Amino acid sequence: MFLKFCVFLGSFLSMSYVEYYSSHLNWKPVSLIHHLIVASASNYLLYNDPQKIFHMTEYNSTDFSPIYNYIPIISCAYGYFDLYHAISDKKSFDFVFHGIFFVGTTSWAQYNNVTHWLYPGLLIETSSIFLTTIHKHPFIKYMFCASFILYRNILLPYISAYWFYHNSNLYEPVMNNEKMVASFLIMINSLNFFWGYKVIHKLMKHLKQE
Repeated sequence: MFLKFCVFLGSFLSMSYVEYYSSHLNWKPVSLIHHLIVASASNYLLYNDPQKIFHMTEYNSTDFSPIYNYIPIISCAYGYFDLYHAISDKKSFDFVFHGIFFVGTTSWAQYNNVTHWLYPGLLIETSSIFLTTIHKHPFIKYMFCASFILYRNILLPYISAYWFYHNSNLYEPVMNNEKMVASFLIMINSLNFFWGYKVIHKLMKHLKQE
């Protein structure tokens, strides 16, 4: 537990340092670094051992390589930056909700020592790589839209549906943590479908203007 706290604190301080010295930029290096780390780890896990993605609640943290137990802690530290920017940049309620959800979910996972259960959700950070750099080149807009739909509106809902199908005993009293996972999956998928509608709408509008 002490080592995990050190990882969290070290990540938070490192992000604060980068954030302070990159504040003059029109993009956020902290976000890009986080998304690259998390997306690389989660996609590699999906490719190398998909069972631990689709059946995440059937595994213990000891079933994972130590690095996989620490990467979600980095995401927990990043969640505070996500929430801070959602508030400071005066973004809409859905972005603020995402920040609160991010912090709440990762903190809950840390408290219950089930950070490895977060990997299905961390997969969707892949599309955020392109969102962070979306203004660098027009082609990146299309990469963002494609990755958003693939990861957030197809892959995660599929993983979620698969998980629900294989966890039909959620009503049992001993399944408290699994009930929380179920509520998290419903909320994040609902938010992603809402955003997916907006992304597709903007894409169609952009294509009509070309």
